[in-house]
Amino acid sequence: MHTQLEAIGEQAEDYKQMQDTFHISQYEFTQLRDTISQYKLKIEIWSKLDTWNKSMREWKSADFLGLDVEKMVGDVAAYFKDVHKMVKRLPQDPVVAMFRESVEDFKTAMVVINDLGNRAIQERHWSKIFDALEQPYFAGTPFTMEQLLGWKCLRHADLIAEVSATASGEYGLEQLLEKILASWADTAFVTINHRDQADLFILGGVDEVITQLEDSQVSLQTILASRFVGGIRGEVEAWEKKLGLLSDVLDEWLTCQRSWMYLENIFGAEDIQKQLPAESVKFMKIDKFFKDRMRKCSESPNVIAQVTVPSLLDTFVDANKQLDEIQKSLEDYLETKRMAFARFYFLSNDELLEILSQTRDPHAVQPHLGKCFDAVTKLTFGEGSESKTMLALNSSEGEVVPFSKAPTAEGAVEGWLLRMQEAMVSTLYDRSKECLEQLGVLEIDEWYFAFPAACVLMVGQIDWTANVEQALTAIHAGEDAKALARYNEKWIGEIDHMVGLVRTQLTPMQRKLMSAKLTIDVHARDTVTAMCELDVSWVNDFEWQRQLRYYWEEEDDDCIVRQVTHTRPCRRHAHAPPLPRDSSQPSRRPPDEHALRVRLRVPRQLDAPRDHAAHRQVLHDAHRRAQPRDGRR
Repeated sequence: MHTQLEAIGEQAEDYKQMQDTFHISQYEFTQLRDTISQYKLKIEIWSKLDTWNKSMREWKSADFLGLDVEKMVGDVAAYFKDVHKMVKRLPQDPVVAMFRESVEDFKTAMVVINDLGNRAIQERHWSKIFDALEQPYFAGTPFTMEQLLGWKCLRHADLIAEVSATASGEYGLEQLLEKILASWADTAFVTINHRDQADLFILGGVDEVITQLEDSQVSLQTILASRFVGGIRGEVEAWEKKLGLLSDVLDEWLTCQRSWMYLENIFGAEDIQKQLPAESVKFMKIDKFFKDRMRKCSESPNVIAQVTVPSLLDTFVDANKQLDEIQKSLEDYLETKRMAFARFYFLSNDELLEILSQTRDPHAVQPHLGKCFDAVTKLTFGEGSESKTMLALNSSEGEVVPFSKAPTAEGAVEGWLLRMQEAMVSTLYDRSKECLEQLGVLEIDEWYFAFPAACVLMVGQIDWTANVEQALTAIHAGEDAKALARYNEKWIGEIDHMVGLVRTQLTPMQRKLMSAKLTIDVHARDTVTAMCELDVSWVNDFEWQRQLRYYWEEEDDDCIVRQVTHTRPCRRHAHAPPLPRDSSQPSRRPPDEHALRVRLRVPRQLDAPRDHAAHRQVLHDAHRRAQPRDGRR
């Protein structure tokens, strides 16, 4: 028919040319044109219907799990659009009506087919669908769309839609879980060499691991909170437990590493091992375990592989428990050392351990002396065979005080430090007593610098107290009403003398001493001036009693400090720097049982050379008169 229509069409064109040659109006051949148009439309309809039928047969007979359902949905939509165009052009054509009915019927089933073609549907979902269809399901056995339609799947549209939606939800969760698993598959611990030793490792930064751990735990909680988690709940809970184990192991691991790094240096010292043998044995076992664990971690750094080692958490927990016990024993040990030598309380644990780990080296104490003794920065040791003999005390100001009897740095460090402290007290006592005896014997300018600064300042206080009480006693006895005023004038002259001395060539240490004395002596001048203005005339007057007063008691052969009714024997002496301070207030730290920090707090009198025996008698008489009598103060 197509050939015939083409032949007729060619003949019609010949007629048109002839008519044009003879100038005759051309015939339109309308019926021929309509016939050709109808023929083409019929051909298009039958061609698309044939294609539709072939597609239908292929879709229905193919393995359903191999179908591209999304493409099939698109093709059906295209056929549906074409067939409705044909209906508009041939509304009464029975073939078009049949075509439209076939497409519309199939399109109605596509809702269910689309749900069944969801790529997220797994075997467990198919099993549920086949149960609803009352058909046996065998994993891996192919089935077709025609079979599904024959099993009345369209009647179970709601169940299939629900299963498909569940599968999609579970698929999203599975993708998230796979992302988590993939991230941990590539996550490894960073290990670094400890103290630049090639075969000794510690964990490096774990911030990224911790951040990833927290993010993964949040994601797993999100998955577990979803209503679609049912199909993968077991795997999600297993990973949640695994990451919980990672968190616990990591905490214990880092705690163990911190303790090990702290104790490793301590128990690496032979002296500490000998003094704490039981703790050393415990630590060595933990040390071996930790080094071995870190070596394996360096060889295979995957985080999950490392933390899932059987019993690793329990091993770390036990190691940390033992490390805590070791540290407790270590602290108890340090406490015994501090109780033996109380000045060790001024040192941190690390500083004290640094000393104790080098007990055979007395010089290890040198960097920490400044914390133990306020004014001692180092000790002068002998040389050669006398290398453990302590010869002198050295202050930060540069003052050197030789020991009266040199102690030795032998035995336990706390023991020889106690001997050093006793030697310091004894030396300062001897020098203080000698300083007092030489006051009035040596020229005053020579006396200033002949003794340690602490001794000069203390003896100056004793001397000033005695002279002030001598003047007050003279006033009270009616012997000289102006005795205190005249003494103050003499005192001002002594200040002027010291000012002149300061202007001469002095060493830095001498200048510090004179600066301290001048500061204190100016305050002493103001104190005596105020007492003169208040007409103080008796040693028991409160204005005098409230001052901090120093006496040298012959019975005790030592210095006594008094203020109002409080009396404190100064039976020990410690090296102190010549630092000026406000003498109107007591010391911020009262004398303790170990040492009285002898620093000048009240003025002193610098007398001209005098008879030593007479001067000592003046001191004794002044003290005797200052004592309360007959219940009077």
